[in-house]
Amino acid sequence: MMYDGQCYTSFPTPPPPLAVQASPRRKLAPDEMDKSLQRLTFKKERKNMLVPLTPRVVLGSAAIEASNNRLYTQEMERRKRKKDFVTSKYVSKEPGTTLDSQAVSESVERLYRYGQQHLTDLSKTLDRKYNAKRETKALNREEIREYNDRFYTSRKDLGKENIGKLVDKYVLQHDLPRKVLTKEQQVCRTHM
Repeated sequence: MMYDGQCYTSFPTPPPPLAVQASPRRKLAPDEMDKSLQRLTFKKERKNMLVPLTPRVVLGSAAIEASNNRLYTQEMERRKRKKDFVTSKYVSKEPGTTLDSQAVSESVERLYRYGQQHLTDLSKTLDRKYNAKRETKALNREEIREYNDRFYTSRKDLGKENIGKLVDKYVLQHDLPRKVLTKEQQVCRTHM
């Protein structure tokens, strides 16, 4: 029974379910079926339409020869400038001396040998460091337990030390008013 403001009535009966009209199934023609099958089975890949960053140019043999000659002459000029710079530095340190081509070639050869020796030493060192087999010892259960206990106790002791330092720094260093401290607090303060 339900009160609707005027009189008691029985509970209303629920309305009948809504009639949902299903859309009629449409049959696909064979060509539509093939199109749908193609669309659903094959992934369509997108083509990137990026233009090349620089246009490709094919150089002729004359252009390649000119480029090689230019690079060679630039490299020879750079080497000559470097050699002149080194000789001027050497002459400025020891006036009155000159470097002949024999001394320059010997110094270049010495530097080359030093560089090659340095590279071989470095490669040997890296080989020893990264390619050497590391011998590892298999631990039994008691050793693992011992290592874990030692690690745990050391971390626990370190934590206690840190807490003690923090208490000393922030609690005990500051003078609190005497009337605030109780006897228990004073005892704790003296024992810490």
